[in-house]
Amino acid sequence: PYHTGCVQLNKHMTTAAMLIAQDMLTVEEQQQQHSNESFKTKSVPRTWIYSSNAVAFGTWLLGFFDSLLYWEETSGESVHFVEILSPSHKHYMGRLFALLPHEVRLQALDKVLESQHKPSDTVSDVPLIQCINQTSLSYFGLVRSKRLDAGGLLWMGLKKPKVSIPEMALVIPTQEVNDGDEPTIRSS
Repeated sequence: PYHTGCVQLNKHMTTAAMLIAQDMLTVEEQQQQHSNESFKTKSVPRTWIYSSNAVAFGTWLLGFFDSLLYWEETSGESVHFVEILSPSHKHYMGRLFALLPHEVRLQALDKVLESQHKPSDTVSDVPLIQCINQTSLSYFGLVRSKRLDAGGLLWMGLKKPKVSIPEMALVIPTQEVNDGDEPTIRSS
């Protein structure tokens, strides 16, 4: 039985992932199958006019999934799973990242990795209101999920030309220790 918060999280994040896929990562393209038939609409990966926007978006997409992975890892005693982190889900993270060009994914991952090593801004250094435009983009930069460690299976799967995330990369790590043995792992 799911906790009410878990059900709501799944419902809203599934909707958010669907909207990200439909409104940000794909565009509708009309195709005519035969000369006398009507047009059929098909979703195709978006062509980004400015690759810098795609890179910034890629970092925030990583941040979206990092938050979900982190929530799974820290949600407490009972087992909670986020449906869109399952490889069988229509809006699974691997499928969404595959809609970004390989070069954009690599640049986004590099941008996040680069900001991981920067000293963080103090609260007084960050303006209360930021204007985000073509010349001043904002990037996600603080990965909290253990499963998204740079060099880990999930990270490496996102770096491949054809996104390939092994199921083992999605196993939820825990801090539970049984009588001094190695930590146990819960499988999603």
